[in-house]
Amino acid sequence: MHSPYRQTQIRFRRPQCARNKHDPVIQSAVGVLRLENGEIIRGNNQENAAYPSGLCAERVALFYANSKFPDKKVKTIAISASSNGKFTKFPVGPCGSCRQVILETENRFKNPIKIIMYSERKNTGCGRCK
Repeated sequence: MHSPYRQTQIRFRRPQCARNKHDPVIQSAVGVLRLENGEIIRGNNQENAAYPSGLCAERVALFYANSKFPDKKVKTIAISASSNGKFTKFPVGPCGSCRQVILETENRFKNPIKIIMYSERKNTGCGRCK
């Protein structure tokens, strides 16, 4: 479990990520990673009208982390989604493609990634992506 300070850092990065998104087709999603070295990596939806050419926030963050810090383990991924400027009422989990990338990242580093899903009403945490 990470400290309340780290959870707060992850939470406060979400609105910043949402502003940088590009998703003219669907609503906003944000993925924030915490690496073993303490780095916080932000990702947001990068969508395209030629669906499914875009990428989900989780994969954007994971691919960037793997490119910039190829030898650092991902410890936590936080996911949130919004519609009309408000967080969704219930948590939104990673799609199948994102789950595959999360699983392969876990396997690559032999390290489970904690997944936290945020929403207006409830925050949910889970262990490995299966």
